[in-house]
Formats: sequence, structure tokens, C-alpha cells
Amino acid sequence: MIITNFLHNFNSIINNSENIEYIINHFYFEAVESMDFDSIICDSCLNNSWYRHAYYSRHVCICGERIHLKITRIICTHCGKTHAILAEPMIPYLSSLFDDLMNIIVFNAIIFDYSLCTYLKKKFKVCSNTYPDLVVFNSRNISVIFYST
Repeated sequence: MIITNFLHNFNSIINNSENIEYIINHFYFEAVESMDFDSIICDSCLNNSWYRHAYYSRHVCICGERIHLKITRIICTHCGKTHAILAEPMIPYLSSLFDDLMNIIVFNAIIFDYSLCTYLKKKFKVCSNTYPDLVVFNSRNISVIFYST
């Protein structure tokens, strides 16, 4: 899994636009296109030869709306290991974004339904409140590469 810096916070991109999903996907696509894949070292074989392998659908909750994202996967041409590319506010295997999760954990905000907030609060209360720690904690022991743009 590769986490890239996203120049725009997902929550701040939206300014009463009618097509939030299009805007989010556009900015995600631009972030992926701007990545220099040759500078990413495969954590499995230490090579840096990648190509786009596939895409998959993922949902993210942004400003109370469920947004559909098309996530890019790349594959190492040397060893065949694949990585999904996620934008920085996203947390692996979670539809909530980092800021929303922090509001739930730290500020006791009820952003989604109460049972979901209670579950997230219990799950992440043992974690430090930094983005990289939450990503690693929730990555299910999958290797994570943080890529700065």
C-alpha cells in the first residue's frame, strides 16, 4: 500500500459543488498522475520498476456523503507485488477520513451514527493521534510505503 501526500484536503475541496464525486476523483487522478513511480522502491524486492496494474472501487465518507473513488493499483515488474495508491486523508480499510476520525476520537464528535462512532472510538483509542500511526495500525499487517510528492 502506498500513501501519497494529497495537496488538497478532501473535506476542503468541496465548496457546495453539485458533483463532489467528480471533483474528488479528479484531484485523486491528478495526484496519482503526478507521482514519479521510478522513485518508489518496492519493499519486497527493492526494485523500482512499476506499471499501472488495475483499479478497484472504494467508498469514502466526505462531508456526510458516500463518495465512490476509483483507486489505482500498481505492480512491481520484478517481483509481481501490487500496491494500492491511497491519498493521505484516507485510512486503509476505513471509509472515514483522518480528520473525521480525529473528531470522533479526540473531540467526542458524533459525525456518523452513534454505534459507528462508538466502534471507531474504541478501536482507535490505543493509537496515537498521528496520521502515519493510524494508517499502520489499521493496515492489517500489510506493508505501507509513505510517498511524499
